[in-house]
Amino acid sequence: MDVVQAGALLHDSGRVVFGCPGHHITGAIYTAFTLLRFGFSWEFTKQVVHCVASHHGNSRIKPKTLEARIVADADALSHFTEQDYLIGLRRKDGEERYQAILWLRKKLRSDLENKLTIPEARAKASSYYKKLNGK
Repeated sequence: MDVVQAGALLHDSGRVVFGCPGHHITGAIYTAFTLLRFGFSWEFTKQVVHCVASHHGNSRIKPKTLEARIVADADALSHFTEQDYLIGLRRKDGEERYQAILWLRKKLRSDLENKLTIPEARAKASSYYKKLNGK
């Protein structure tokens, strides 16, 4: 398993195990304990932890490695193609559909402007965003 694969698998572990607020931090801690417990090296673990901690676009922790940028950008791109799933998550928490759609539009704009760092990923997301907004 390489750093990108592990980061992709574990990037939302904090959300799944502990809940949403600060899931990039709780996920990084969970990832460190999990990988070390299963015998992965400290160097490998540090790289994956950085991917998990930096995948959240509104975080002060920015992706500093190519692997972390790939994980963060892949996560952001998934938001553009999994819209029904994201709206469903918000509605499960009691939001009305209209409010969930407004939240999603704001999230996609934020991902496009603040999270995507790889030019090709930004171009793909921009194309999706324009289609979503009827442009």
